[in-house]
Amino acid sequence: MFFIDIKVGEIKTNCYIIADDDTKECAIIDPGGDYEDIVHIFERYNLKPTYILLTHGHYDHLLDANKIRDMYSAKVICHEEAVPFLDSSTLNGSFYFGYDVTIKADKIVKEHDIIKLGKIEIKVLHVPGHAPGSACYYIESENIVFTGDTLFKETIGITNRFSYGSHELLMKNIKEKLITLPSKTIVYPGHGGYTTVESEVNNNYFLK
Repeated sequence: MFFIDIKVGEIKTNCYIIADDDTKECAIIDPGGDYEDIVHIFERYNLKPTYILLTHGHYDHLLDANKIRDMYSAKVICHEEAVPFLDSSTLNGSFYFGYDVTIKADKIVKEHDIIKLGKIEIKVLHVPGHAPGSACYYIESENIVFTGDTLFKETIGITNRFSYGSHELLMKNIKEKLITLPSKTIVYPGHGGYTTVESEVNNNYFLK
């Protein structure tokens, strides 16, 4: 599997690009800005943008999704509970930063749905708490999970900044759906450096 990550946007969101080695079909996880840098990756490695996977509906994770879809006809995918955030620039926060972005999802997913990217199978895990519709994308064959703003290296997603945030709900979902993954699973979060399930079980204050 092809894999690369770049920091995008004003607050350096992790944008991940994964691709099937044979078909070159690729998925872009959280294109939160710097569209030209993302496109450069497509061109450099001869990739075929197929899906745009959104971990949740905050602007710093979706800002340039429309641009990529318009150019490559890639399908925007999100969890069903994230749809209201895509539909509203105030909910997704882009309005407050001068962007006023709304996005129409092409495909709605729910818990345990499988997204096929060539031979790669991507499993959807619904992990709300930071925001409704927060989705993590787990690739068992590669032993990796993309966690958006749910689980970070030695911390967890913010829950007290928004009226819809819930620390209790986030903790419940992390404990039931993320740290129950195989211990060697590599965790790629929405911001900051990567970690592993094992490391978080041993070192994350919130999981003690």
